[in-house]
Amino acid sequence: MATRYGARYGVSIVPAAELGKTSHVNAFTTRQFFAADEELSYRDPATYVQRNVAAIHAQGGLVSWNHPFGATTGRVTTGPAAVTRRRNVYAALAKQDVWGVDILEVGYAVRGSMGIEDHLALWDTFSRHARFLTGNGVSDSHDSAHDRLGFANEFVTGLWSPTTGLGDVLPALSAGRAWTRHARAWAGGRLDLVVDDTYLMGQVAVVGGGVHRLAVAADALPPGSVVEVVAGPVDLQGVDPGTVVLQRLPASAFGVAGVAGCTVDVSASTFVRVTVRSSAGTVIGVSNPVWLLLSAPPTGVPAPRRP
Repeated sequence: MATRYGARYGVSIVPAAELGKTSHVNAFTTRQFFAADEELSYRDPATYVQRNVAAIHAQGGLVSWNHPFGATTGRVTTGPAAVTRRRNVYAALAKQDVWGVDILEVGYAVRGSMGIEDHLALWDTFSRHARFLTGNGVSDSHDSAHDRLGFANEFVTGLWSPTTGLGDVLPALSAGRAWTRHARAWAGGRLDLVVDDTYLMGQVAVVGGGVHRLAVAADALPPGSVVEVVAGPVDLQGVDPGTVVLQRLPASAFGVAGVAGCTVDVSASTFVRVTVRSSAGTVIGVSNPVWLLLSAPPTGVPAPRRP
């Protein structure tokens, strides 16, 4: 099947394994990775995660932290209870630096009884602390045996990559050149960001303040949808994202070229991304951020994210 359909549709299929004792992570690697479970114990989950993340990185791979609020679905938690839970999950993950992973699953309408707004807020809080995690869609849905277009959580990941080969895909993931969209609600959708015709989505740029031009590329937007430009501080503080919506760009603003824009005031270090909402207001797509900083962060900028 891989040979037949790969040749016909340009699809690459890569063997992979989910690693899940007390936490669920996925390895994105150039060759299949299996955890050395016989050497580890459920009684020592920290060592289990740390050793496997280190082993995946050692072979040039990347690691995704899946469904950060848990694997169940259930009714969406709202109000103060959701805020408290999100803050607690952020504090627990940040304490361990998310075990050194590279990617965070954020494309969930509901997972772990938390909605997509809280998944995005959790991710944004890491962005606020200059923890550069690529946000992706669902790689741990457990529903792939069924119709993938029939589930609320079917957010897929798009990448700006020259080919579907792992030699191109892994660097694109590492650099944050990614977006997520709902496969059914926004079929064929694509997103990209560029600041001052220079700094790309996923990159971390030291720009020295001032007002900067943001161009948003969005393809095949559904009628009535809106692209929200979301900005947040990068002040390394707090357990909340601190984000605001700078501007709402209607689908009609993107015209034939599929590009619209606005300005961003970088009087303080800032990250910027976009959220795409349907005419009903539900989230159907999200870009990765671009960081516009007054100075380099204390931990430095990873090489894949440098302009």
